[in-house]
Amino acid sequence: MTSSAQHTTATFQKMIVRFALLFCACFALAACSSSSRTDIETHSTDTSADFVNLKTYRWDFSSMDKTVPTGGHTQEFNRVVCEYVDMLMNDRGFTRVAKGDADITLDYRIAVTQEESEENDAPAFDNSEANDYGLRWTFDKDKSPTFQGLQAPKTHAVLYNRGELHLAAFNAQGQTIWHSSATRILKGSSNEAERRAALRIAIEKIMRTFPVAPSVE
Repeated sequence: MTSSAQHTTATFQKMIVRFALLFCACFALAACSSSSRTDIETHSTDTSADFVNLKTYRWDFSSMDKTVPTGGHTQEFNRVVCEYVDMLMNDRGFTRVAKGDADITLDYRIAVTQEESEENDAPAFDNSEANDYGLRWTFDKDKSPTFQGLQAPKTHAVLYNRGELHLAAFNAQGQTIWHSSATRILKGSSNEAERRAALRIAIEKIMRTFPVAPSVE
C-alpha cells in the first residue's frame, strides 16, 4: 500500500472513531434524560426466511458494505456490539460459529451524517412577551403597553449530526433477511463507560425487532 493510500485509510478510520464517540455520547445522554428519544426503524424483514430453523450465525464486517456504504466500524465497538449481540442471540437459541459456514451472517454499521434545519429566532425585547402569532407587546415600567405589530419570525440555519447504528442479518446467499437501526441526534459528551452502556441500550432496542423472540425459561 502506498503512503498516500495509508494516509487516506488512517484519516477515514479516525473519522469513524470520532463519529462513533459522538454517536454513543448522545445515547449516554438518553439514559439520564427522559426528553431524549431514540428512533428505531426496521428497514426490511424477509417474511419467506424460515427463522425458526436458523440456529447458527457468524460475524462478517463486510456484509453491509452495499447496504450502508457510508458507515464503518471501530475496534472498541466491534467488541461491545459483538459481545452484547452474542448474548441476545444466545437468549434466542442461536449459536455463534467462529469459523466455517453458518445459517445467517450478522454485521453492524455506525454512520453519521450532517444535516441542516431552520429554527425560529424570537425578537429580543426587554420586558416583552410574544404569542404564537408573532404579535409583539412591550411592557415598560410605569408606561402603558405598546403594540409592536405583527412580526414574521426570523430563522437561522442549524447544523447537527445524525447518528445511526445499523444491525442486519444475511442468508447464505448474502441476501438481507433482517435489517433494523437506531437513530439519534448527536450532542453532548460522555466517558467510555457511559458510551458502552448507551450502545448496549441501542442494541437492545434494535434486537426487539429481530424476528425470533428470546426464549422463556
